[in-house]
Amino acid sequence: MENKFQLSDNDESVLIDDSYKTIIRWMTALLIMNVITSLLILYASHFNLNDELNIIYVASGSISLITVMWFWMVRVVDNKIPLNRIHQLKMRNILGGQRFTIVFKNGKRRDINLDKRNYFHELESLKELFKQKNILVE
Repeated sequence: MENKFQLSDNDESVLIDDSYKTIIRWMTALLIMNVITSLLILYASHFNLNDELNIIYVASGSISLITVMWFWMVRVVDNKIPLNRIHQLKMRNILGGQRFTIVFKNGKRRDINLDKRNYFHELESLKELFKQKNILVE
């Protein structure tokens, strides 16, 4: 069984092998395409906001733009994280399931995707890795 979380000894960083970076990049690309589409449709209608459909496009484009900016400002998608930047590992219960997030010292976050088949093994290896390096596990 392959370990998803590994410690790089030479530069004191955690290597996380998951698809989080790819997922966030695809979501960002789709949201940017939504913003561009909204702008093109509004431009084609000469920014006429009397039509209900144009108001929906303005709302959709605005929400997409805010979400993209939130991804860029609050989320970290790196797979190689230096240990001196990590503040804690936070566990939250959302709709009956546990979600895990690495919280950085600058306030940014990186979600951890645990495989359902190896859930307990991956969780224990992550907790052990963080406790070994004296990082708060909450």
